[in-house]
Amino acid sequence: MSTLKRRLAAAAAAACLTAGLGVATAGTAQATAASCGLTDVGNPGILTIDGTRPVGQVQQIYNTCNGTAQAHFVWDSQYRSALPFADATVALTASNGTVASVTQPASAGQTVDTPWVDINSQNPQTYQAFTQVICVQGYGSWHAYADGSNWGDRAFNSCI
Repeated sequence: MSTLKRRLAAAAAAACLTAGLGVATAGTAQATAASCGLTDVGNPGILTIDGTRPVGQVQQIYNTCNGTAQAHFVWDSQYRSALPFADATVALTASNGTVASVTQPASAGQTVDTPWVDINSQNPQTYQAFTQVICVQGYGSWHAYADGSNWGDRAFNSCI
C-alpha cells in the first residue's frame, strides 16, 4: 500500500472513531453515551454558622445516563460529630416547587441524598439544591438543564 493510501486510511479510521465520541460542555445536561455518568451541576451551596463555622455543602448531581437529578448534601465532619442529633432536610426544588426532599439525622451518615427525579418532569427544566440544618439554610445556584445555564448566587441564611 502506498504512503498516501496509508495516510488516507488512517485519517478515515480516526474520523470514524472521533465521530462516535461526544463531548459535553461543562455544566450542561447535554451529554452522549460516551460521557455517561454522574456529574455535579450548578454551583454548590455552602452552609455555615455566622459565615465562619462550616455545617456542610449542598450540590445538584445529574445522571447523564438516564436524565435524572438529585440534591446531595455532605456534612462537615466536625459539625456532624458535635451535633449528631441535628437533622438535615435536603430538597431538590423546581421553579414551581419542591419535587423531592428527605430529612435525615447527622448520625445516619456523612451524606444525605434526595430521591432521583426525572428532569423532564418539570417545565421548565430548572432546578436548585437546598438544605436546612436546624435554622441554617443553604442554596446552590439554579441550573437550567435545557441549555446548561446557571444563575443566582449561592446563598445561605443563618439564624445562629
